[in-house]
Amino acid sequence: MKERKKPENNKKIEKKKLVIVILSILIGVNICALATIIVYNRFHRSNSTSVIVPDNIISGDDNPDSTATPDTVNTTTPFISQDPITVTEQPRYADLLVLYKHQNADNTPFSVSNMFPGDSVTKYYCLRFTFRHTVTLCFRADIQRGNNELADAVGIRIVFPGTGHVLYDGLMKDMPESLTHAFTSSSVTTEDVFYEVSVYLDTSVGNECMDQEVVANFKWWIEEVENLEPSPQTGDDSKAGVWAIVLFTAFYLFIIYTLKSREEKKNEQQNG
Repeated sequence: MKERKKPENNKKIEKKKLVIVILSILIGVNICALATIIVYNRFHRSNSTSVIVPDNIISGDDNPDSTATPDTVNTTTPFISQDPITVTEQPRYADLLVLYKHQNADNTPFSVSNMFPGDSVTKYYCLRFTFRHTVTLCFRADIQRGNNELADAVGIRIVFPGTGHVLYDGLMKDMPESLTHAFTSSSVTTEDVFYEVSVYLDTSVGNECMDQEVVANFKWWIEEVENLEPSPQTGDDSKAGVWAIVLFTAFYLFIIYTLKSREEKKNEQQNG
């Protein structure tokens, strides 16, 4: 009888070894998938995400309890863009930046070079955040590199598209410490705030700015961090959770089968 049991025991051991190998492969695949998702969420899912700028934007209309309080318009500078406003039916896209409790600030680089008098470059940005009570959204453009005539002469115009409210229109180097806009809501509210940022060179400036470059940093932040909600859940995060559960289950089964296999092998050696 013992001789018959040995082949059967050997078959069981071989099957368990096969299961252990399969679980090992599954664990490796899960680790790679989970690492890929984490790296993707950290580096690839960035500010490059864009949204379409609505034709008419009236802050707070989608949420009756939400109100916005703009700051005063700076009108002390003589540098005002002379370019006519053109109306186009093509959709306008805005770079999306998301602010939340553990990341209440974000920034994006901006560069322009070889500008002629009267030239203008316009970009759109969408700031998305979920909050309750009152928060103050702040914006500032800092010149990072450009110790030249272009850096001293380039102007910037910040507008809320749709409403036409002008936050600032003047020299970039003369911008105040921050341009603020307050939002108030009695319930949890998600706001999409669109910025139209135009960098231009006034027609009164000479051609000395040719072949020069200005690199700026556009920064947004919210002061009342305690009134912001945590980062919103996304599909990628849920996928990471599923892979983590599968990885935990496979690792648990791997340990169980390994321990049982060692115990049976030990018993077989003792009985043999």
